Amino acid sequence: MSTSSDISRGQAAAGLGLVALPVAILVVLVLVPTVRMVLGTFFDASGFTLARYAYFWSDAYSLANLRYTLVMTLASCAAALAISTVIALYLRFSTGRIAATIHALSLFPLFVPSIIISYALIRFLGPNGLFQLMLERIGIPF
Repeated sequence: MSTSSDISRGQAAAGLGLVALPVAILVVLVLVPTVRMVLGTFFDASGFTLARYAYFWSDAYSLANLRYTLVMTLASCAAALAISTVIALYLRFSTGRIAATIHALSLFPLFVPSIIISYALIRFLGPNGLFQLMLERIGIPF
């Protein structure tokens, strides 16, 4: 006879099984290339080095780009927060066609992760992607 804890364990295992493939794809297509890229900044032909970082922090052009990026990021976040707060308050206290239309449009960001995954797949499967490089390493030309 099965107990409720056996059922819970089975449901937990099924749930983990369902998310295993998407998580594995995310790790292979996004996390691994990101970690390789970051670690690649610390190594060159001679081995471990911080020369790239020393150059970045000593170069006026790079620092100006960093400042510009940070200012634009903060301004964009502040604008997004202000606009979304106004929209949220409007949707909370309004009814009608305009509110329903804005609410329907607010569902669009739910589809953005699929666009990001599509881009990752294109980078993985496309020319000079990880898949092509792996095939070439084992002797299968593109």
